[in-house]
Amino acid sequence: MKSRVLDAADNAEDWNQFLQRVPWGDDTYFQAEYVRLQETADRQARLFCFSYPEQNFFYAYPFLLQRIPESLSRGRELYDIETAYGYGGPLASSPSQELCQKADDAFCAWARTQSIVAEFIRYHPLAGNQHMAPSTVTVLEDRPTCSIELSTADLLQSFHGKARNMVRRAMKVCTTEFLSCREFSNEFRDLYEEDMRRLDAGSDYFFGETYFERLADLVDERGFMIAVREDDNLVGAAMFLHGRRCAHYHLSTTRTGPTTPGLVNLILWVAAEEAAKRGLELLHLGGGRTAHPDDSLLKFKRRMGGRNSTFYIGKRVHSADAYESLSADWARNNPELAQEYGSRLLCYRYQPHPSAP
Repeated sequence: MKSRVLDAADNAEDWNQFLQRVPWGDDTYFQAEYVRLQETADRQARLFCFSYPEQNFFYAYPFLLQRIPESLSRGRELYDIETAYGYGGPLASSPSQELCQKADDAFCAWARTQSIVAEFIRYHPLAGNQHMAPSTVTVLEDRPTCSIELSTADLLQSFHGKARNMVRRAMKVCTTEFLSCREFSNEFRDLYEEDMRRLDAGSDYFFGETYFERLADLVDERGFMIAVREDDNLVGAAMFLHGRRCAHYHLSTTRTGPTTPGLVNLILWVAAEEAAKRGLELLHLGGGRTAHPDDSLLKFKRRMGGRNSTFYIGKRVHSADAYESLSADWARNNPELAQEYGSRLLCYRYQPHPSAP
């Protein structure tokens, strides 16, 4: 049986069935419906899963294949690869280095036929799939993440004392409810984008209308949304996605202005209780806003989630000449951006804001 490149739009059923043969393949971040969230016209991206079977060995790698704009490629038809927002990377049914290398060799052979310049991988911190990386991929530790273990009989009691107190404080003035994401997605999006602008978040944290429409369907099918109200006014909400083992804290927002003390603690406690009821093992909270070990968001999450893991990224250049040409042209034309983003593999994708002079 030969390798096959599955398209998320046309082969979603085959994609998800193949993933059932590899550990963590049921996790939401690897599923075709999740990867399709990245499908927008401006990205010129196609969503693929490279599948490689050999007897009882199975290898799966979901990713975005993105056309590099002609304005950057000097008219050449060039592409790059990255995993979807969140976590991903290759998965295999066996840790055999020999078999994983054969699968990666087949993938690289396919990449050469597609004029792929570079590849950026966000590995899954719970799957630990960075250990599968071949020598041609540079693997770097990005930041710590944490999870709430859901097997504890009293989840609230398992939190740090400060987090417990914040939950109880919020409970005195707030109520929580589970909402249909389809019915609430527009309101959530407005609140979320207002929140991100207030935080001066980067472009990676903003998503289009199609993304939120598809995400709403996915949350209602494979997750849940929690809203928090104070005096009947909406003060916060969060979306969670899950597979068979793990739930993920995906997107959240709070109202602009003074935040109700303990509001997010309350959301995460209610989410952990719901995930436990669904028979899940972990609620993955993610990491901080930065890679710094003293990051304030990471400290906040660790007061609730005591299980630690590490998020790794991977970088690989498939065509050195084309990559060096792209990067050099971009740095020469965008010296200010080069200072900030020049160390990133896909640096050339960072462009001046349209309103900039």
